[in-house]
Amino acid sequence: FKAFLGAHGHAVEIEILARAATHAVVPVEGQVGVPQQWRDVDVAALAGVQAVVEHSRVASNVAREARALNQLAIMQCNFGVKDKALDAVRRAFTCCRQGQEEGGTLACCLTWASIHAAFGEHVLAETRLHEAEGLAKELGDAGAQGLCLRLRSLVRNARGRPREAAESAVGAMALLLEAKDYRTLALTEHGLGATLLAAGEMRQAVEVLESALLFRRKSRDKLGLSETLSALGHTFAQIGYQLHAMDYFSQALALCQEVGDACGESICLRSLGRVHHLHGDHSEALAAFDQALTLLIRLGDLAGQSECHEGIAGVHLDLGDARMAIVHLAEAKGLLSPDSDVHMHRVRG
Repeated sequence: FKAFLGAHGHAVEIEILARAATHAVVPVEGQVGVPQQWRDVDVAALAGVQAVVEHSRVASNVAREARALNQLAIMQCNFGVKDKALDAVRRAFTCCRQGQEEGGTLACCLTWASIHAAFGEHVLAETRLHEAEGLAKELGDAGAQGLCLRLRSLVRNARGRPREAAESAVGAMALLLEAKDYRTLALTEHGLGATLLAAGEMRQAVEVLESALLFRRKSRDKLGLSETLSALGHTFAQIGYQLHAMDYFSQALALCQEVGDACGESICLRSLGRVHHLHGDHSEALAAFDQALTLLIRLGDLAGQSECHEGIAGVHLDLGDARMAIVHLAEAKGLLSPDSDVHMHRVRG
């Protein structure tokens, strides 16, 4: 983390890290070597927002209470607690109505729709989005209208209506461009590209994803840029342009390494392994899979490790080494056995 922060301009963060190291407790059996209150960051944040809600209510500060309740709703949704999330957003909505906070009412409608969408209640989500879109039009807020259409695109995609999802995404893109919200525009274009790719519309997918690249660069979103480069790599790999795919995956890999995204790095390495294998570059494929496997072992990603072993097995099979192929296939199967952690994770999911 210190390396990520760098040596310059982060004196406060470095000091906090030094203090954290000084106050770390001695580990005992079954306990991580930091105090419990440091590990319960999410719970502490939730309690903090609830305290702001209560303080604002007592002080009769309706606007602040509404904002805190809206934030509480988002956090409860992220925790997977639907009832509490909906209760918080309803209270926030009521506060905004009482205080005649039109912008706040719009924000609450969007949060409300997002909660319904997160729990698969798509019809209810679209109802709230219709209400939010009406408010955004009344306020003349092009950016908010674009957000509404983007959310509608995601909901319609989830409902298995890709054509309608694409139409909503195109409408959102025009409004987001008008509002100069380049980050959300790039995100919307990336989503549309993925929809077109799934529908087999390769040429259109490439056009949309290349446009998304421009806006990712404009918004200086390196993680998003790596994601879109990777999507373009997959698109070209599907249509047989393996050299183009390698170029995009290599660019994505370099960005992931630059920002320290180990998970993204492992995905890019696996993708490079596959395209090198398809192109007949067996030594490069094995090297990429081996690098990915090292990272995935460090991350504890059993499903990813299994995928790497399957990739390595495929390369060895093409090289005529059936014995090594069987070894790696057995390893892949063992990682996904009913007794493995990843199997239990999927059951819980």
